[in-house]
Amino acid sequence: MCRLEIRALPLLALALLPFAPALAQSPPLQAAWTVSLSASTDVPGAAVDPPLTIGTAVGASDGWQAGEDLLRLPTATVQYIRLVSYHSASEPGWERHAGSYGVDLHATLSPGGSTVWPAIRLVTDLGTSAAPARVTLSWSGLDALPSYIKLTLSDPDDVDGDGVRQYDMRARPSIPVAARADGAVKVFSLSIQATDTRAAASIAITGATVSPTSPTTALAKWTTNVPATSVVHYGTDANLSQQQTATGIGTLHSVELTGLTPATTYLARVESSADGLPTATSGTLQFATPPLLAWASAPVVESVQPNSAVISFSTNEPTSATVQYGTTTAYGSAVNDQAFATSHRVTVTGLTTGVTYHANVIASTADGRSISSTDLLFTTQAAVTRYQVGRKLVITDAANDNTGRITDQDARLRGRTVGEGKGIAYDAPRGLLYVARGNLLTEDGRDFGHRGIAVAKLQPLSRSANPSAPQAASAYTDTGLLVAPRNPDGSGGLGYAEGVVYDPGSDAVYVLAGAPGGTVSATPTVYRAPGGSAGGSPNGGNTSAESSALAPIFMVTNDAGPGGAPLGGTNRGLAVTTVQGVTWVYLAMGQHADVWSNRGGRWHREWASTLFPADDRANAPLPADSPAVCAVAVDPEGYSYWCVRGSGPMRLWVFPPGLSGPGQGFDDTALGGSSKGAARPLMISNPSVVAPAALSAPTSIWCLGAGPRRTLIVSCLGVGAAWPTVARLSVTADSSGRPTSATVVDAFGKGAPLSGQDPQLSTLAVRSWGLGGQKATRPAGPQGALVPICPTPDGSALWVNGYFAESPDAAPSPALVLVSAPTLPASSG
Repeated sequence: MCRLEIRALPLLALALLPFAPALAQSPPLQAAWTVSLSASTDVPGAAVDPPLTIGTAVGASDGWQAGEDLLRLPTATVQYIRLVSYHSASEPGWERHAGSYGVDLHATLSPGGSTVWPAIRLVTDLGTSAAPARVTLSWSGLDALPSYIKLTLSDPDDVDGDGVRQYDMRARPSIPVAARADGAVKVFSLSIQATDTRAAASIAITGATVSPTSPTTALAKWTTNVPATSVVHYGTDANLSQQQTATGIGTLHSVELTGLTPATTYLARVESSADGLPTATSGTLQFATPPLLAWASAPVVESVQPNSAVISFSTNEPTSATVQYGTTTAYGSAVNDQAFATSHRVTVTGLTTGVTYHANVIASTADGRSISSTDLLFTTQAAVTRYQVGRKLVITDAANDNTGRITDQDARLRGRTVGEGKGIAYDAPRGLLYVARGNLLTEDGRDFGHRGIAVAKLQPLSRSANPSAPQAASAYTDTGLLVAPRNPDGSGGLGYAEGVVYDPGSDAVYVLAGAPGGTVSATPTVYRAPGGSAGGSPNGGNTSAESSALAPIFMVTNDAGPGGAPLGGTNRGLAVTTVQGVTWVYLAMGQHADVWSNRGGRWHREWASTLFPADDRANAPLPADSPAVCAVAVDPEGYSYWCVRGSGPMRLWVFPPGLSGPGQGFDDTALGGSSKGAARPLMISNPSVVAPAALSAPTSIWCLGAGPRRTLIVSCLGVGAAWPTVARLSVTADSSGRPTSATVVDAFGKGAPLSGQDPQLSTLAVRSWGLGGQKATRPAGPQGALVPICPTPDGSALWVNGYFAESPDAAPSPALVLVSAPTLPASSG
C-alpha cells in the first residue's frame, strides 16, 4: 500500500535532508514545512517512484535554485507510476532548467500569504492486465502540520471520476485514481495550494535615528520586529538621491553614512525588507553634520608676566590642547591640557624675564582630528614695578562702525558717540568682553536707542565695516548686541542694565536689567546667556545686530521689607558665584542688598538687608530711591563686600555667609554707633598711597584670593567725580576669619602717584569734554558715572572701562584697557 504522506518537519531536520537547500535563519512569522506525496497500485510488478516532496522554506526561490530542486530521471521500466513537479521552459526562472522534479521547495509563506505548486503530474503506464488497474493517492500525519496552514488539492482532470475538482486535504485521507491497464499512458494533472490563514504580517520599524558622528559621517540605527535588511536613503533634499546598505539581516540595524558634507542638513529614511513581507519605510528623519573642527575663538596671548604667559582659545567641539613654545619657531617645549573641552586657558610657566617667545597651539579631538594655530609672538615683561597698559580697545574706533558716523580716531570730532559706560564682564577662555550700556541715551556707532549688552571679541577685525573709512583697522571685533527676546509686537526686550558678570562656575553671562523698554526698576529681572554668547554679528560688520541669547531666569520681587512689605530699590550691580552646583546671585539694589540662589532646584531669595546707612549710622538709612549701593563682590569664603557711593570717605560693608531671610541689619558700633546687625564696615587705612579725595564714591569692586591673601580691587570716582582711581587693598581678618579692615597697597588713575603707573593711566576720566567749543563724547554731569573694572581669571591684570588719553594734554577716548600689575594674587572668579 502506497500513500500520499504530508509531514511538517523542523527546520534543522529539513536542512539535513539530502535534497534540502541551505536556509537562513527563519523569521518567526514564517512557516517552513514539507509535503511528501506517494502513490500505490494493485498492478503486480509496477514500479513506483519515490515520494514527491514539495514545501516552503525561508529564502526559497520561485525559480530554479541549486539544492532546492532535484531533477528526477525517467524510470526505465515498462510498467510504472511517476509523481513529479513539472516546470516548462516558459516559466520565469526555469528557462534553462525545464523538466520533472522530485523535490521542489519553491516558495516562502508568511501570514496572510499563499503559494501554489501548479503542475504536479501523476503519470501511469501500467501495460495490459485482465483486471482493472487501481491507483491510490493517500496522505496522513496532518497533526504535525501547523494548524493555520490550509492545504487544497485541485483535480481539474477529475482523476477519481466523482465530479469534485477540489479537496481540503485535512478533510479526507486519500483519493482514488481511475488509471488504465490497456497499455496506454495516462497523465493526470494536479495542483496543491498552501495558505497561511493568519492575519497578514508586516515589518515594524521603531526607534529610527540618524546621528552625526563627525563632520563627514553619521550613524543610522533602528529596530525591526523580524529579521530584515538594512537600507538608508538620504540626501540634502526630499529626493533622497543617495543610498547606503548594510549586509546581512537582523532586528538591530546600524548603517554608517560616509562622505557627508560638513555643516549640512540632511534628510533620511530607513528601510527594511524580508522575504514574503511588504517593505517597511520610516518617516523622514533630519540630521545636521557639525562643521569641521575650527577655532571658535582663535588662540590669543591673554596676559604676560615676567615669568609666565596665559594663552586662551576655544574650539567648536571638545578638544584637548598642546601649547608648543620656545624662542624660535622650532619651539622645543610644550604644555599639555588633556581635558576635553571647548574652552581652554593654558598657562606657560618657567619663562625668562624680558625674552621674546614663539608659541603654537594644537587642538585635537578624541577621534584624532586636529587644528593648529598660526605662530603667536609675545615678550615676557621685565620686572613690573608699576601699573602698565597691556591692550587698549578704543570703543569708538572707525573700523567697527558700520553706520559711517565715526570717521577718525579724534575723540573731539565724534560728537555724542558713546552710550553710558556701565559694567563689564570678561569671558577669558573665549576672549569676549561684555559691556553694559545703561539705557543707551546716546550713540556708539549703533542704530540710535538700541538697548543691549555690547560684545567685543578680542580678535582683530578682518576688514573695516565703515563705508566712510574702508581702510580703517581695529584690534578687536564688535560682534553687536546681546539682548533678551522681544514679543511679536516688538515690545519687551532688555531694559536698563548696568550690571553684567561672567561666572566660570556655571559658564554663563548674567545681566541685571530693569523693566523691558524702561529705566531702573524695583522689580528687575536677572537674565542668563550661555558662556561664549556673542552679539548678532559674530564676525563683525553690524554693531546693531542682535542675538537674543539672554533668557530670564527670575524676577526680583519687591517684598523684602518687614512682613513682606515693599522695600523699593533700583537695579545696579551684581555678583554671581557657583558653589557645588548651586548658583548664588548677589544684587546691589541701590539702597539694599538682595541675595538669591537656585538651591533646591528653584530660584528664591536667600536673604536681604534693610536699607544701608546713608553715612555711618544705621538709624539714618539711605532714601528709598538712592542709587548708592551700586556694586558687590564675593570671596571664596562667602563674605560679600558692598560698595556705598557717597560724598564722604569710601565705605564698604561686609556681610558674612550663612544668612537667611530679609531684614539683615548693620553693626555700626565700630563707627561710634549703637546698632547691631549682620553687616560690619570694613575699616580702611590709606598710608599716603592715594590722594584722600580719591578714596570716595566707590563704583566697582572685585575680590581676589582667599583667606590671608584676600585682596580687593576697588574703583572710585573720588570727590565730585573728579578723581577716578582704581586702588588695591589688602584685607585683614580677625581670629574667626571675618574681614575687619583693609589697607591701600597701591593704585592707578588720577588720585595715584605718577611714579607707580603708566602715564596713560593717570588720564583716567569718566567723561570727555569737548575742546574748543566742540561736542563732548559723553553728556555732562556725574550722575550715573562709573569706572567699571573686571580682573582676568589669574588676577594678573584687570580690564577697565573708562576714558584715557595718550598724554595728559590730549583729549581722552572711551576705551577698554587691560592693565597689568605686579604680583596680583589669584582671582576668585
